[in-house]
Amino acid sequence: MLKAPKALLALFACWWRISTSRSLGGAAVAESLDADRVTGDENDIVKRKLFDCVLNRAAVSGIGVPPVYLFNELESICAASFGSLSKDFVVVVSRGAVQKLDPVTLDALVAWQFAALEGDRLRRDVRLAAFVYPFT
Repeated sequence: MLKAPKALLALFACWWRISTSRSLGGAAVAESLDADRVTGDENDIVKRKLFDCVLNRAAVSGIGVPPVYLFNELESICAASFGSLSKDFVVVVSRGAVQKLDPVTLDALVAWQFAALEGDRLRRDVRLAAFVYPFT
């Protein structure tokens, strides 16, 4: 008899998580992880290299240039994309990835993040995370 209220509570939690995830957007998630916004105007060679790579990938993909963020403190090779729609899509790459990877491999890493948007993987991941949220 208590199963119905628990199921309703779980559905409400899923709905709440999806709505809050969409309202935050990718930039809010990137900034909450202490990533720095890269505009392309910086003198830092690492930031400039990353921005040029994302700019080239956006031109090839036919998508507008998304906001670019850099994990300054992370020396390992890491990249992520956040956002559930193309309007709030952001690309985040670690400083280590930009420093250690050659230009072709860095382009492939950024292309993988763009593929997440084109393949609708981001929206699916948000729904999956919202579904799992009540059970954690």
